[in-house]
Amino acid sequence: ELKVSSKIDFSLFTHEKEIALLKLLSMFPSKVGETAEHYKPALLTRYLVAVAQAFTEFYEHCQILKEKQELKKSRLLLLECSRIVLRNTLEVLGMPAQSQM
Repeated sequence: ELKVSSKIDFSLFTHEKEIALLKLLSMFPSKVGETAEHYKPALLTRYLVAVAQAFTEFYEHCQILKEKQELKKSRLLLLECSRIVLRNTLEVLGMPAQSQM
């Protein structure tokens, strides 16, 4: 069983897809604020699409389970952070998130 801590070693993220996803995830609070300030939900929907695309690219280009233990843990935590941001963005938009596909 793999236990994932809540601490990410950011120095392990060297792949451009990881970095792009991290940057987008870090923008969540400001995107929600910008959306509310300007009363433009389209800003948040575009952000949602961008995060989904960045996550897909990360998942396609970065192995997770076959990596060394520390990188595996960090990537699993990045995956979980992505799930949380996607779910929270959908909730802010008033849309229920699916638990499974």
